[in-house]
Amino acid sequence: HGGSLAYTIFTSGSTGRPKRAMIRHEAVCARLLWQRDEILHFGPEDASLFKAPLAFDISVNEILLPLISGGRLIIAEPDGERDAQYLLDLIAGERVTFVYLVSSMLDVLLDLARGTEALDRLKHVWCGGEVLTPGLFERFRNQLSTTLYHGYGPAEATIGVSHVIYREDAKRIATSIGVPNPNTQLYVLDTNLQPVPIGHGGELYAGGFLLGRGYTGAPGLTASRFVANPFASDGSRLYRTGDVARWTADG
Repeated sequence: HGGSLAYTIFTSGSTGRPKRAMIRHEAVCARLLWQRDEILHFGPEDASLFKAPLAFDISVNEILLPLISGGRLIIAEPDGERDAQYLLDLIAGERVTFVYLVSSMLDVLLDLARGTEALDRLKHVWCGGEVLTPGLFERFRNQLSTTLYHGYGPAEATIGVSHVIYREDAKRIATSIGVPNPNTQLYVLDTNLQPVPIGHGGELYAGGFLLGRGYTGAPGLTASRFVANPFASDGSRLYRTGDVARWTADG
């Protein structure tokens, strides 16, 4: 059923030792249906490039998005994600329309594709995992009219918790991780778990339907990172991201 475990996945370990996060089927489904039906409108004419290692949660997106949409799944060869020229040729040759890229690989692909039409079939580029600098965004927009999505989120919260969509002439919002994804609540809190004023920095907490179950075999660690939600009476929890953030006046 929907609440059953879909997979466990090791986090990157950026805050210490890697931890194995637990993600539910219904959370994965909600993420995919939101992308397919509300923002990407992915369909039979689309093709997704699968090149991320399975240990990277975006691979779930790359594989399943076309399979619930009647689209095509283009599978890169093992370790192909490390070869920018190979990826560029595959994207062009297989008429890929959706690709997920970290900022550093997007930078290299733009350089290789300059003066060609190799990336022109792309409809959607989802960028995440690294900072999307204003300079890279400007280069992207100078070369492509493709919609660019920038996502942020820890493995503990089903692939992502926030996003920004840059369509056509939209301007880059410097250092922004955007707005919360559907079924997700984001809070910027002080050390007493109280909201800080708009514009002030605090720790970013994530809650909502897409939050994972916690960590396998680590109840103490789960309790320290998945804390009781002080803003709800339903027994739900918030995940402490460990990242510093602030709300802007426009949300």
